[in-house]
Amino acid sequence: MKNIFVTYNSSDAKAEDIMMSLSELGEGESARLSTPFDVQYIFPRDARESAFERIKRASLVIAILGDQAANVLLDLGYALGMGKAVILVADSNSDLPFDLNEIQYVDYRRPKGEILEQIVVAVEKLAITIEPDFPLELKTMLALRLDQPERFERIPASIFEAAVTNEFGRRGHMVESINSKEAYGYDFRLRRSTGDILVEVKKNSINSKVSIGAVQQLLGGVFAYDATRGILICTSDFTDSARGFAERHPDKLLLWTTHDLEQFVHGQLSI
Repeated sequence: MKNIFVTYNSSDAKAEDIMMSLSELGEGESARLSTPFDVQYIFPRDARESAFERIKRASLVIAILGDQAANVLLDLGYALGMGKAVILVADSNSDLPFDLNEIQYVDYRRPKGEILEQIVVAVEKLAITIEPDFPLELKTMLALRLDQPERFERIPASIFEAAVTNEFGRRGHMVESINSKEAYGYDFRLRRSTGDILVEVKKNSINSKVSIGAVQQLLGGVFAYDATRGILICTSDFTDSARGFAERHPDKLLLWTTHDLEQFVHGQLSI
C-alpha cells in the first residue's frame, strides 16, 4: 500500500475539494492518504506524530499550491530535502522558485476533474521512481547509515525492522512474527528451547534518543508473554535513565545500538 501525503492550504476551497476527491480515489487504489491536518506539527513535544514523520514515511507527496501557503512550502521543503517523489499542483503562470520548475506538476487552473486525471497519470509515471532507493539487507543498510546518512533516514521503519528480522533468521534463530494488534511492547519473538526472547526495533533519527518509557514497555512485554529476555534495538542511542533502568534488570533486558547490530551481523556478538 502506498503512503501518500497531501499538503494544501485549508482555506483554499478548491484545494480542499481536490483533497477530498483524492481521498476517495485512494480507497480504490490501495493508497493511504494523510494531510497536515491529520497530524500535529513539531509542538507540543508529546505530539503523537508530526507532519514531518508522516512525510518521512510517505512514498509520494502531493503539494497543492493554489495559494502559496507557508505550511505547503514547508512540507514541500521537507519532502524535497528527503528526496521524496513529488507532484506539484500549481498555477503554471505563477512565479515559482526556479528549483521547483523541474518537478512534475499539474496545472491548478484546470477544472477539478482534469486535475484529478492528471494526478493519476502523474502517479503512474512515477511508479518506478517511488520504488525504494535503499538496500534491503541489514549489512548494507548499516553501511549506508555511515556513508550516506540522508539515504538511511529515508528507509521506512517497517523496512528496517524487516531487515533486522531477516538477519536474525539468517543467523539461525527461529523467528516468529507477530500481529501488532495482539502483542504489546515488541516487534517479533525469537523461539528458543531455553526461553523466548522478545525483540523491539526502534528506527529513529540519529539525534533522537530512546527514552526509559520504551525500555519499561519492553520489560512489561517480557513478563506479560512469559519470555526470558527482551532486546531493544535502536538506530541512535538511549537516554541515561533508559540505560540505568536496563542495568537494574540485566538478566531481562539488552539494549543494542547499530554498533551492536554490526557486531551481530559479522558474527562477533551472540545472544
